[in-house]
Amino acid sequence: MGKIDAKPDPKETVGIIDALSKLGFTEAQFRPLHHLGDSLAGFRSYCPSVQSFVAGGSNHRLAIELKRKLDPNLPNVPGR
Repeated sequence: MGKIDAKPDPKETVGIIDALSKLGFTEAQFRPLHHLGDSLAGFRSYCPSVQSFVAGGSNHRLAIELKRKLDPNLPNVPGR
């Protein structure tokens, strides 16, 4: 089974978003996951502007959830 980082890297999250996009992940699939209903492009643009996500915060949980979309064998995200 895969492992989830306790502190996902926002820059790594950009790569995850790019990989998901290449696999056909859509805005319609992303928007319900984002706490403000932001776009996939908007979140992708936001990620490089921060050093880290607040542990346990919405963006932190979203980054983990996106990682799970690439690897469904990762454990569930608490609160999702």
